[in-house]
Amino acid sequence: MYGATRFSGTGQYFERTTNVPESVTFTMMCWASVTAQAGLNQVAIGLAGDAGNYYWIYSRSGSQWSLFNGTTNTTGSANLENLWYHLTMVVD
Repeated sequence: MYGATRFSGTGQYFERTTNVPESVTFTMMCWASVTAQAGLNQVAIGLAGDAGNYYWIYSRSGSQWSLFNGTTNTTGSANLENLWYHLTMVVD
């Protein structure tokens, strides 16, 4: 497969080993499902680099999808257990 990774269980993840450049335009996306509303923040996909440039799409407190761009949280739609969501973040 090109550009895709398949996971078949819990506790599996993909890790990128290079930093996010200081100034770059990119899109990140994934499919995610919350199986337990634990009341914790759970990152579905994220990138981190030097100088505080962090980008996350995460389940905020197990009830809403949110975006974090290193300084600001933006709350999105509610998420429900055991449903799949296609999540996308564009950084420009």
